[in-house]
Amino acid sequence: MRHTTIDTRDLIERRDELKQQVIDAFNEEFEEEIDKGEIEEVEYYEDIDFTIEVFKELWDDEITEIEDIDILEEEVGSEFQHGEVLIHEDYFEEYTQDLLEDCGYIPRDLPSWIKIDWRATANNVKQDYTESGFQGEYYYYRAH
Repeated sequence: MRHTTIDTRDLIERRDELKQQVIDAFNEEFEEEIDKGEIEEVEYYEDIDFTIEVFKELWDDEITEIEDIDILEEEVGSEFQHGEVLIHEDYFEEYTQDLLEDCGYIPRDLPSWIKIDWRATANNVKQDYTESGFQGEYYYYRAH
């Protein structure tokens, strides 16, 4: 699902939920083996041994989403944890207009007969942003 903007804190929360779902499903699926001591109960996502192919295939979408978020976090860097806003490429012109109005550079009640080249303005603003792919879509975030 494409979003106009994404807060990385929401992605962190989503990843944590997915990890817990995978952990719970693993522990439930292999409860008998865990009880017999054949497999240790999993407490942390990183401890899951995904050599059990059937389980991995069943949870492939969730695992892929977790990995996508991990890759994006690595690209964005330390600001990811603090809440970086990702702006979808198709929304960037509108984002630029809202940003400039919010900052007071452009009045909100600009007469309709005055035209601004928002595409060119957005391209100028993009110089301070970094582009990154996430789940088949492209987003911009502020390069710090």
